[in-house]
Order: sequence, then structure tokens, then C-alpha cells
Amino acid sequence: RISPFGMGRRRGVWAAAWCASLAAAVKPVLEGYDVVRYFPEFGRQVVLGSPDLSYTLFTSGGKYNGTFFFSSNETLAAFVSDPWKFAPRWGGF
Repeated sequence: RISPFGMGRRRGVWAAAWCASLAAAVKPVLEGYDVVRYFPEFGRQVVLGSPDLSYTLFTSGGKYNGTFFFSSNETLAAFVSDPWKFAPRWGGF
């Protein structure tokens, strides 16, 4: 069994590769489009978000967990302040 905690000097390299592989495996909600930009107060635009500006929303019971990508710090902050205002209704992620 390989653990990132028992590899000495190589631990940091292995852990970085492991984190990168997890990031590549994330399938974002709405294929990575910024859900906040769809709202009138943010211009009703279709804008692709960035994995560098992401937020994972966990729900009770874990039924609708999802990672959202955002196009700016402003839209990320708006989502974090009230995620259920912007998250797709009826789950869908």
C-alpha cells in the first residue's frame, strides 16, 4: 500500500502528483461554466469558469455533492455567501 505520508523526501512530489490527478478527475457542475454569471445581477452571460477558482458544495447525506468553477473572485464570493441561490435546482449535479 502506498501512502503519501511514508515516502520520505519523495512525499511532496508524490502528493503533488496525487493532488493533480484528483483535480483532473473532477467533473465540474455544468461542465465548468460559472453558474453565478447566469443571473441578471452578474450579466446573464455564459462564461467558462476556472479550476483555480472552484468550490465544492457538500449536501447533507452527500447526495448532491458537486464542484463548481468560477470565472472571477467576485462570482466565487457570491456563490460562497449563498450557494443555494445559485446552485441548480433539483440537484442536477
